[in-house]
Amino acid sequence: MGIAKTTKNVNLLPILMMLVVTLQIASTDIYAPNFVRMAAFYQSSIVAIEWTMNFNFLGLFVSCLFFGPYSDVVGRRKALLVGFGIFTLASIYACFAGTIYSLWLARFIQGIGGGCAVPVALATFRDLFDNKKYVQWVTLMGLVLSIAPAFAPTIGAHIADLLSWRYNFFLIAALSIFLFFVILIRVPETHLRTKTAAFKSIIQDYKLLLSTREFMMYSLISACTLGGLFVFIVTSPFVYLELTKFTDKEFGYLTALGVLGFVIGGLINRHLIMKYSSYKILRGGLIIVLIGGTLLLTEAYKMPPSGWNIRIFSLFYTFGMAFVFSNAGVYAMTIFPKKTGASASMFNFLELGGSFIFSAVASYSHDGTAWPLCFFTFLAATFAVLCFIVSPRKAD
Repeated sequence: MGIAKTTKNVNLLPILMMLVVTLQIASTDIYAPNFVRMAAFYQSSIVAIEWTMNFNFLGLFVSCLFFGPYSDVVGRRKALLVGFGIFTLASIYACFAGTIYSLWLARFIQGIGGGCAVPVALATFRDLFDNKKYVQWVTLMGLVLSIAPAFAPTIGAHIADLLSWRYNFFLIAALSIFLFFVILIRVPETHLRTKTAAFKSIIQDYKLLLSTREFMMYSLISACTLGGLFVFIVTSPFVYLELTKFTDKEFGYLTALGVLGFVIGGLINRHLIMKYSSYKILRGGLIIVLIGGTLLLTEAYKMPPSGWNIRIFSLFYTFGMAFVFSNAGVYAMTIFPKKTGASASMFNFLELGGSFIFSAVASYSHDGTAWPLCFFTFLAATFAVLCFIVSPRKAD
């Protein structure tokens, strides 16, 4: 493998990669405030609408193993164009889905294409930056992972009021088409292909990663933490719109408020990484995440639960997450520097696996209370801490 010696649009490239990640993440829940309207249109339950998110996570989970090593073989640019092209076509299809089943399918295919975003972005950052810069960019991407699903519902609520809930899907499709052509015209290659595709070698790379305790533990720390976030994303529309009777706009504003903790934590993390080891920062972040999960657990069986308590307690969780994502990721991604694409794909595969498992089980456990949201967020935080405890200790 080799890194391309090009300076063409290199300063623009990280920004474009962040835009791809932003759009893919925003597409997951821009329509969340419209669950009640969508359920009425499709003559289904809110839980069935929740599964449009879970199927999207499943698509991401399935495809992300492919795009990292594929980008090692054909280059980052081509892998991005293939994946984002699929995402764009599925986004157009979602605009015209006439049944809940066709919407499930559209969201699943959208996830398959969107699976290119994070692995190719992580691999590209590794091509371009040293460890310190890499952590800073991954921290910024972590902010996007929180900001996009936080503000997207607010935008979606206003679009639905002005036009219709379907226009949320039209917006994603239009932005996808625009960004696809920007990538086609402006994105350079950062990675030169030096070997031909070999399915056997990809499998061997994945076996090596899965058998490496250090890689697995730090990946699972991030996976469990992200799983707790996606439990909240999937189950909070029911809690806020049905149990606590917030309006769709109020729900959007409360979701946007949730980004505050992550933004503050991310800004602090970018400063701390220049002074302290990632291990120390990661340890502190996990403690805060566990505090947030424990506080949420106190609202599990209150009827009705306090929507404001849930929002405030979740701020602890998102604040701690900012210290977890990038610092766990830098350890996982630097273990095998010559297998960046495979490492990025497996890391993202485990993250999305955590997201899908926790959110799907939370949806399946729907019982008309806030228990699934509160308990499974707490459980995700607990598992992340346990993974840290058994992970190899890093030198301070």
